[in-house]
Amino acid sequence: MDYLYVRDGVQAAVRFARAPGHSEASLRRQIEEKLKERGVKIPEQQFVTSVDGQRAYARLQWAVPIRVLWYTHVMQFTVEHAEPPR
Repeated sequence: MDYLYVRDGVQAAVRFARAPGHSEASLRRQIEEKLKERGVKIPEQQFVTSVDGQRAYARLQWAVPIRVLWYTHVMQFTVEHAEPPR
């Protein structure tokens, strides 16, 4: 569920960041708020954003260990969204 919530939040933030007057800092701040709401922590090098001209882009990658009895499986998640120039 966290993945879907983060994915939807990233898509909305990237679409919004493409509007005039918005910067990469505002895009990053919006995404960080979504991550904080769900308690998802992402290493800095796995959190990439860019806004240039009218194109906006974000990619996040994180891993979550899932423990079942004596076995631990690490699930990898990636959210990537780009909005092309208008």
